[in-house]
Amino acid sequence: MATNLAGIQNGMDVYDSTGDKIGSVDDVLTLAAYSQNAQNDPLAGTTGDTSYGTGETDENSVIKVSEGGVLGIGATELYVPMDAIASIAPGDSVTLNCSKAQCETMYSQKPSFLDNA
Repeated sequence: MATNLAGIQNGMDVYDSTGDKIGSVDDVLTLAAYSQNAQNDPLAGTTGDTSYGTGETDENSVIKVSEGGVLGIGATELYVPMDAIASIAPGDSVTLNCSKAQCETMYSQKPSFLDNA
């Protein structure tokens, strides 16, 4: 199922599959902006996948979620791919299809396509 990026805005609350708040949307990163580095990223599936990062579909994007901290200091970041989003309440919240612990384990590593950003 394609996720519509237009419904996701910075500052929206992000919840896990059990309804616990994880954090808030800090940014929506469209991989087309990083296409020269994106094709070698682990999120691409296979190295050299030339369709990755083309911006043709919203699945070629991630949301950056900040959790914890005060005024951004001490916050941790998650980089959540669009296929991990269960639902969006436009202008309000995003719900993921994993528990907080699962999301932290799976999405805490910064994608390599952002290294040169």
